Amino acid sequence: MNVRKNMTVLFVLVVFVFSASVQDIHAYAKNPKLKGDYLGQKKPGLKPEIFAPGIISTSELNERDVSFSSDGKEFYFTQWPQDGDWDVMYMKQENGRWTEPCRASFSGDYNEAEAFFTPDEKQIFFISNRPKEGDGNPETWEIWFVEREGKEWGTPRILGSPFEGGFYTTFTKDRVMYYTAINAENTDLYLSKYCNGKFGKPERLGDNVNTGKDEYNSFIAPDESYLIFTSDGWGNSYGEDDLYICFRREDGTWTKARNMGPGVNSSARDYCPSVSPDGKYFFFSSRRGGKEDIFWVDAKIIENLKKESSLPGGLSKTTINRCS
Repeated sequence: MNVRKNMTVLFVLVVFVFSASVQDIHAYAKNPKLKGDYLGQKKPGLKPEIFAPGIISTSELNERDVSFSSDGKEFYFTQWPQDGDWDVMYMKQENGRWTEPCRASFSGDYNEAEAFFTPDEKQIFFISNRPKEGDGNPETWEIWFVEREGKEWGTPRILGSPFEGGFYTTFTKDRVMYYTAINAENTDLYLSKYCNGKFGKPERLGDNVNTGKDEYNSFIAPDESYLIFTSDGWGNSYGEDDLYICFRREDGTWTKARNMGPGVNSSARDYCPSVSPDGKYFFFSSRRGGKEDIFWVDAKIIENLKKESSLPGGLSKTTINRCS
């Protein structure tokens, strides 16, 4: 009798857990919050807020790296459990509703992160530790990309020389690639001009951006008017590595890196910057809550910093012709 009772209890528990799992699977499709722009989330003001808590930024997992398509209907981010594999996650708005987060088609058996669209959105660049050829054990992190084939993404291809070991690629509207390179003693920010169908020789950004320590994970404005990145080399952080911003002068040089201030930075590491395609919201990742979460804030903070950084010589209003 006790055995039958125990089996009955066990059966009820299994049914309950299964039902809860099914409900969890369909929660995203039924959740009215997942309708509209930016997953239907309440828009932030000038104080950073966690983006889509419980949906994207969760208590169980780590999240970072944000990339939206220009129409705002495709969304990529990086997610991983503590000490677990990294995956590029994907959501899409279909019939006004957002699909639940799932692993991107080009992410799977190895670690992948930092997915960003090229300006024409025909490619996505990302980093992976997959083998450079065939299958096998993980290797070093490298820059890879996939090309759009109809409604799907093609087979990942490695970017290769001279970008070995690079990471965190973002692009201007003219496809100038800004990225992080690992040097002998530190990491610095570089750019590569895209001319005649290929990326050119990497160019290290100047001393108003790079220091003798680490600068990494940069976001370049589409019109190349400002650059946001993380650094531990400028000596005025609020704790760990902070987010900094430079503005382009009319002569093409950068203003000296400026800490984005306590309205953005915290005592923890703040990094992985990006700005929504419509220019309205600034996204970044932070460990201020003890784990990695995605935050967003009104991009007016960038305009406010720009006004404070204005110089007699003026700031650039146009993109430089990189192929001339």
